[in-house]
Amino acid sequence: MVQKHIMTADFEQQTYDSDKLKESWKQSLNSADRLVEGNWTSHHLRSFIEWINGNAYSGIFFPGFSLGTLLISKPTNGKLNYQQTLSIKYDNQTDLFTMEYSDWDLIDSADESEKAIMWTLKCPGIDLGRHFMEFINWKQNWG
Repeated sequence: MVQKHIMTADFEQQTYDSDKLKESWKQSLNSADRLVEGNWTSHHLRSFIEWINGNAYSGIFFPGFSLGTLLISKPTNGKLNYQQTLSIKYDNQTDLFTMEYSDWDLIDSADESEKAIMWTLKCPGIDLGRHFMEFINWKQNWG
């Protein structure tokens, strides 16, 4: 197993229940606003986050951002787990988003990083919610 991210930040040491996860999604709207203003992403990502905030998934998943990419993970026993992550990245040249699920527990070295990518899809921003649901149907233990 390859450790993709070492958990050193204060927020990474906390235990997350449903209410704390929901609060994290609410707070992520501010980050999304800044990313839209800085042209790192489109308003569709913010709309997707609003959609998550309005349904039960906000109490299941944890949102994070890295270089304008939304990273969605599912905590394990209340602790953040970046080993399995759905990333949603915007390409302003094509005006498309790439959704990519990776599972770093499946590989033994960083040299095998391409093998960690289990699911990928490109779509316009308006389809993020629909394709997220397709992902949840594919990765049933996430839903």
